[in-house]
Amino acid sequence: MYRRLTFLGLITCCGLILTYGLAPWPSLPQGVWLQRQGDTVLHALAFGALALPMTLLTGPGPGLVMTSAAAGALELLQSIAPGREADISDLVAGVGGALFVTICVSLIGKSSRKWRHGKTPREK
Repeated sequence: MYRRLTFLGLITCCGLILTYGLAPWPSLPQGVWLQRQGDTVLHALAFGALALPMTLLTGPGPGLVMTSAAAGALELLQSIAPGREADISDLVAGVGGALFVTICVSLIGKSSRKWRHGKTPREK
């Protein structure tokens, strides 16, 4: 059950990223709190969200590699999609968001394993 829900989350994230990443949407309206760096922040959030189910399903190393590859693939697709343009800062933000979530999941996983086996996080 857990793996099915995680896989469903993965598919949902992929669908949302492809839909919003490739559709020729107008740029963010002026006055929005994200104003200048809005697209970059959204890339970090989107690929951070994608990294969560990817890391849970495949582990931290493969999850980070696959999520980073997805960020690169999206930028390549944006370079040929009408109304969209690729940007290296978006790629860096996507990989950074994925890296942050992967590290958090790894740390939480190690901590929870120690608790399950009767050791507190402070014990070695």
